[in-house]
Amino acid sequence: MTVFYKDNFHINKVCTFPGFPDACNNRTDDITLSGWGNPFIDFFYVNPLSADGSTPFNHGSNLRQPWFNCSCCPTNDVRFIPSLPGYVYATNGDSLYVNLFVAGHGTGTMGDQRVRLRQETNSPWEGRVRLRIDPERRAEFTLRVRIPGWATNQPVPSDLYRFLETNSAAPVLKINGETVNPTIEKGYALLHRAWQPGDAVGLVGVLMNLGDALGHNGVGDAALGRGTLSPGIEPAG
Repeated sequence: MTVFYKDNFHINKVCTFPGFPDACNNRTDDITLSGWGNPFIDFFYVNPLSADGSTPFNHGSNLRQPWFNCSCCPTNDVRFIPSLPGYVYATNGDSLYVNLFVAGHGTGTMGDQRVRLRQETNSPWEGRVRLRIDPERRAEFTLRVRIPGWATNQPVPSDLYRFLETNSAAPVLKINGETVNPTIEKGYALLHRAWQPGDAVGLVGVLMNLGDALGHNGVGDAALGRGTLSPGIEPAG
C-alpha cells in the first residue's frame, strides 16, 4: 500500500492524471480500512467481493486473522497510516494541490513564503469540504482542488464500471461564500487569484447519493457506492 501510494502520487505529480488520486482514495477508504477488524486486532489478507461464510479464502480461514506467516500487509499498514498526511497536499510550480479530503491542516511553500491550509470535512461520510487558506501575506497562485471522478458520474477512470443512474448535480465551489465556476483540468478545479490570509473555499457535492450503483460491464453484477465507499453486508461476530 505504501509503495502503491508513493508511485501513484509521484506519477500524478508528473502528469496530473485524475485516476491516480482517485485510486489511492478508494484504496484507503474501501480496501485498507475494511481489511481491519474492530478494534484493529485482526485482519483480512484479501478482501473478496463475496464470500459464502465457509470457504477459507483468508489464508486458511473464512474470518479475519490476528497474524499471518507472511504478514507484509498488516505491517505495511503501520508505515502507511502515519505517511497519509504527506499525500493530502502538494505543490508544483505556482500551483498548490488539494489531493485528498481529510480534516486537519498542512503547510506548503509557494515562492518565498509558506501557505497554511486548514481543512474541515467529515469525508467520506459527508460530501462537504471547507478550506481556509492562510498565506503569510497576499500571494497569487493557483489552488487546484481535486474533483473526484465519482462526483462527475465516472466511478473509475475507464469503462470498466459505470453508474446505472447518473447524477446531474455538479459539485459546487465557493470562494468566501460566492459561487464560482472554475475551469476543470485533469480532475482538478483551478482557482487562480491573489489569495489573502483567511480566504475560504467551500466544496459541496463530492459524494454520489447512497443507492447509486456500479454496474460491471459484461458481467451483470452491481454494487452500492457512495463516494469512496462500497458498503457490504457482514454478519456480526
